[in-house]
Amino acid sequence: DPALSDAPRSADVMDRWIDSEKHCLIGFVRDELEAYRLYTVVPRLVAFLGDLTNWYVRLNRDRMRGAGGQEDALVALRTLYDVLLNVTVLMAPVTPFITELMYQNLAGALAEGHPMKAQSVHFVMLPQFDAAALDEGVARAVRRMQAAVEMGRACRDRRKVGLKTPVRSLQVLSESDEVAGDLAALEEYIKSELNVLDVVYRQDTDNITLAALLNFKALGRRLGADMKIVQDAAKALTQEQLADFERTGAIVLA
Repeated sequence: DPALSDAPRSADVMDRWIDSEKHCLIGFVRDELEAYRLYTVVPRLVAFLGDLTNWYVRLNRDRMRGAGGQEDALVALRTLYDVLLNVTVLMAPVTPFITELMYQNLAGALAEGHPMKAQSVHFVMLPQFDAAALDEGVARAVRRMQAAVEMGRACRDRRKVGLKTPVRSLQVLSESDEVAGDLAALEEYIKSELNVLDVVYRQDTDNITLAALLNFKALGRRLGADMKIVQDAAKALTQEQLADFERTGAIVLA
């Protein structure tokens, strides 16, 4: 539908998030290709496609089907179309054949004279990076929502409670008002993904026990035989030291 390429810009938080992530990806790919660091591009493309399918499309399926009205559905579809078109062009250098098929299907919605309309995806220049489209606040909130959902799924798995079984409430423990505010703004997605009726935010973290988990794969290469010393030092850390590390992001192990 040609109208997809002309639908209004969205104010929806998830639309803003995927648009911000799209431009972050564009900037990254352009920088890496210009520096001939081709080996970094594919992992980043794969990670973005994971976010697109597992988060954006998953959380917006009902909107795209018209649950919020025809206009809202068109805005969601337009956002998805724009992302698919740009990502197809970004992927073209590394997956030339499948992206050509995708582009030929997508290009039919572009008006004649559009800068991204060409005979082939390989005739289209890489998209331009727009720093104004980046929204760190939305990106931060979505990252926190994703972490909450993933931790909630892990809790269900440990308790052997399937997602089809509704849970009365979910408690989120954090000393940060910013974290609680970010999660509250996206609370409906948390409820939907975890099948919970209510989300409760608490700042009393006294009952939380912290533990230091080392990245043995990364540290082993750097420390070698000294790995055992660091491992013992990490086990000896007090709750106060771990809490300070959580606040500052830095710690010294003897």
